[in-house]
Parts: sequence; structure tokens; C-alpha cells
Amino acid sequence: MHPLDPMSEFSKQMSATEVFIGFTPLHDEVTYAEEDSPFPSLDQKEHYRIMPDTYSDPFTEACSLRKKYSTRSVCVIVPGQLFDIYGNRHGRGGGWYDRFLHAAPSHWLRIGVTDFQRFSFHRIPRAAHDQPVDRVLLKGFTDWFVCQADRTQVRHTPLYKYRPQVGKRDPFLADLPHLDLW
Repeated sequence: MHPLDPMSEFSKQMSATEVFIGFTPLHDEVTYAEEDSPFPSLDQKEHYRIMPDTYSDPFTEACSLRKKYSTRSVCVIVPGQLFDIYGNRHGRGGGWYDRFLHAAPSHWLRIGVTDFQRFSFHRIPRAAHDQPVDRVLLKGFTDWFVCQADRTQVRHTPLYKYRPQVGKRDPFLADLPHLDLW
């Protein structure tokens, strides 16, 4: 085990989180509330789901949730069409989640959820209005992985396997020998 044990830190953060603000996955987005996901049983924690409505105002929603959860530990789970190892995120082009995250408290933990097909090990362009995430959770074929992102854009950290399932090999990782997994 690595001396820093980042997965232990991640598990502690998830256990300490009182409220999860998540999204309702569209047909091509990863479902994060599955039995094998790294999130604690969401039925045992408060879980607010943002509905897929492009006409709602993200600032109003964020301000309302900021007031409602002002004294609570909150984790915001966001979708994306592309993430990178630095925490940069590209959505569907409307900027809804960027505006939401801009209005949400910066100390709320921000986690992007995607799969390996929508994850880049190279920096993707980041505009001034783009809001990065603190971690990216990647759903592989059999396992979940977490990337500790760096919002300052200075460095990136390796991926860490969340839940190994003995005897199964993840085909998404077959062509990625340079991953530093521990």
C-alpha cells in the first residue's frame, strides 16, 4: 500500500459527506448510483438530484442549495462529455454546470463521473468560465478508478483503483500501460 493511501482518504471524504448533489444521467452518461459505485449508499445519505432541464437557472439552483446546505458537508457530482487528468471538464456546450459550480461554494467537493472513453491523459482546453472538478471517477468495465485532480493546473496525479474484483481484467485498461495504478 502506498504511504499516502489516497483511496483511504477518498473513502473517508465520502463517508464524511452529508449531502450528495447529483445529476440524473442522460442515456449516454455514466450512472453513478449503482451498487458497485464508490459512493456510499445514497439512500442512507441526503441525495439531491438535479433534473435535466436546460431552461432552469443554475445560479438560482446553486444559491438555493447553498442556503439549504450551508452548514453541511456537500459533494457535487457532475457529468461531462470529456474530462482530463487535471480536472478540466467539457460538458454539452451550454455551460449549465459551469454556472452552477461558479455559484456553489468553492469548498464543496466536486467530482466528475465518466468512463475511460471520455477521459484524457492530456490537458484539454479550459476557458475562463470553465469550472474544474477536484476528482474524476472513471467507470471501467469491472472497476471504478479515481483521479485526484489539481484545480491549479500545475500537476496531475495518477489514477487509483477503487474496487478491485479478483479474477476480472478490465479491457478498457489493456492499451494504457503507462497508468500508475496502486
